[in-house]
Amino acid sequence: MKNHNPYASPLTTRLDLPDAQAKKPIAGWIVQFFCLVFLVAIAVGVVKSLTQLLAGEIDMLPLFDYAWRLIVVLAFVAALVGTQRATWYGRVLGLIMILFILVGTLLPLLSGDRSPLAALSNNNFNAYQTGRLVGLLIFCGAFVYWFYAFGFSEKARRYFAPRRRVAANDS
Repeated sequence: MKNHNPYASPLTTRLDLPDAQAKKPIAGWIVQFFCLVFLVAIAVGVVKSLTQLLAGEIDMLPLFDYAWRLIVVLAFVAALVGTQRATWYGRVLGLIMILFILVGTLLPLLSGDRSPLAALSNNNFNAYQTGRLVGLLIFCGAFVYWFYAFGFSEKARRYFAPRRRVAANDS
């Protein structure tokens, strides 16, 4: 019987393990940047409203107002930390954040009498409205690509793949 040397390298290499050092996709960096921007904006708003409250300029804001801000801040922090650590909740919260940014940007543009869709339905469609509609379609296409690149591209799947801890002599 052969003696087993625990310090010898394995004879074969395991190729089915996910890359332990997969690089973060650029879409992940963009999500983290937007998380930081929104966190700073919300923090500035909270500090400003608290200083106005303490100075007596405004009445007591409802608890609901601070509660939803706290929930949004916690969601952004969780998305930021989860994206940095490449966890499943970072991926999900990042995708939700991208959708909220898209919806929050599109709703004001598509509502009202001056929207490109209202002009299309009123037969009042001119070159300005055509350019606005084309720009809106390009904007939506960029967000759809960002959504795909962050959550479903090959690079994102490698980055967010669950990692299995491997022992040094595991073959």
